[in-house]
Amino acid sequence: VRKNENVFMTVSGHVLGWEHRTSTNDAGQPVHEILSDYQGLPNGGDGWLQTLRFLPGKNTIEVRAYSPTLDKTNLAPKHSYTLDYAMQSDNGETSKDDFVTYEAFGAIGDGVHDDLPAICEAHAYANAHGFSVKTKPDATYHLGGKALTATIATDTDWNTSRFTIDDTQVENHRTSIFEVRSLLEPEKIEIDRLTRDQKQLDVRSKNNCHVVVTNDKKKRYIRRGLNRNSGVSQHDCFVLRRDGSVEGPIDWNYDNVSRVEARPIDEKPLSLRGGVFTTFANRMKQEVGYNYWSRNIKISRSNTEVDGLTHYVVGETAVGHPYSGFISISNCANITLRNCFATGHKTYSTIGAAGKPVSMGSYDYSVSNVVNFSMINCRMNHINDRTRWGVIGSNFCKNI
Repeated sequence: VRKNENVFMTVSGHVLGWEHRTSTNDAGQPVHEILSDYQGLPNGGDGWLQTLRFLPGKNTIEVRAYSPTLDKTNLAPKHSYTLDYAMQSDNGETSKDDFVTYEAFGAIGDGVHDDLPAICEAHAYANAHGFSVKTKPDATYHLGGKALTATIATDTDWNTSRFTIDDTQVENHRTSIFEVRSLLEPEKIEIDRLTRDQKQLDVRSKNNCHVVVTNDKKKRYIRRGLNRNSGVSQHDCFVLRRDGSVEGPIDWNYDNVSRVEARPIDEKPLSLRGGVFTTFANRMKQEVGYNYWSRNIKISRSNTEVDGLTHYVVGETAVGHPYSGFISISNCANITLRNCFATGHKTYSTIGAAGKPVSMGSYDYSVSNVVNFSMINCRMNHINDRTRWGVIGSNFCKNI
């Protein structure tokens, strides 16, 4: 074995025992040596065997001792362990046409095992290498209650894969499951004054940017009645082009600018395709006020299209709190939802700011501070059911 540099592992049996070690061959490469033989145990071994699971995304091999007869796993270090083995290279030789799968990072796709950690790792790898992500069409990925967010920065094809989101018990209900965002760093620009309908600024940015300008000294949209509030700071969102021109004319006059947020607009469009998501609704009990949940797909990257995504909600009971949009889009430009299906959520009751009962509910789609937003051939269920909340809510958007 030692003279053959292409041999990286030997698996042996016949002699009773379970051991493993890593040696070095004549070419200086590691060789994993495994002995696995359980036949001398009671009942001819009680069905014990070792499985080897190759995870290209992690460049590791997971060895696990399992008995289908006893339906047990032995996690003792001599029986279950992880070996290093380079299956994917980081030297850039892989074609950019290649794609990443969740299974390469340990996802099972059986609807039971929590696949969220593997999904997070898969997208992190895809983002770092510029690869797209594709899922198995017949897989059901279970997204458990861990406070993890998978950052999406490359094209993702969920095709007909199903995703189950269990919100009955979670670590942090304000954590998004997916976040579609740009990898470009925000730009620093200075704006001192603005006038209503202004179409040109004496400002030059490196990229076309989505800009939010805020004046904290003025409040707008002050709500009266049972859900009264003190309003929000006056602000505008618009697209600032490299030549200083403005898309999405200014709504207000600004003699004071408290802050400016400029997020570069990626020139290349990003697409999310397919996916059938089912949320098992939360059952949070809180009689006074609002406590919005995320556990959603958050989009803040400009030039993003979502095509063919379906979302269902099941398991709603007499108690629960609203979500801030299963698809929650904010602070970006040029967003399209196409051929998507939304579900109306149950309407709940809480005690509002005036100390009296008010209704509350979830918009399946929430859109805030977005310039150029389109919905094309999108559908919903039970449109005439008055026990359901509306499916889309928008705030401070332009060009819908």
